[in-house]
Amino acid sequence: MGLTANFMISICGNEQTDCTEDAQMGDDAGMNIKYENPPKPPILFCEVDICFYLDFDMNKLNEIIGVNACEIRKMSEMRINPVAHKKNPGYWSYLTNKYCSFDCNLLFEEIDNLLSLHKKGFAHVLQQYKPSELLVHIWILVQQEGEFPVIRFSPQILSTLSSLGAILDINVSNDYG
Repeated sequence: MGLTANFMISICGNEQTDCTEDAQMGDDAGMNIKYENPPKPPILFCEVDICFYLDFDMNKLNEIIGVNACEIRKMSEMRINPVAHKKNPGYWSYLTNKYCSFDCNLLFEEIDNLLSLHKKGFAHVLQQYKPSELLVHIWILVQQEGEFPVIRFSPQILSTLSSLGAILDINVSNDYG
């Protein structure tokens, strides 16, 4: 049985995460089946970060990359990490749209489009402001016990991530309890 429940629900900075919209359910042949209590799809989004281990004027990063960050912090603005006993790195951070879906394809397409369209900008920043690293954090907020998404990475997105030396992090969180 195939489940389709793709709802884009927020843009950078909007904390709305309610997935109460009725999900359209159906089998692979397109038959609609009504459920008394349809499963609640998880909330999916991605945070793309570039971490910088030196302090510098970060005002030009958006222009170089070609994308406006949701948040930028210099290393001098960061607190000391109590475990490492060092300052946390500065960062440039971008949040994707949030989706309410059992299928990660829309999120993965958005990530791949972002990184592919601005690959030269990301590569330039990573090279010019060393030491730095590109982190791609995928967040999966499970809304109902046992209702997890399908996670399949295309060779294209894996190639894009690899070519930029990105670190991929998948975080699954129990958001229902």
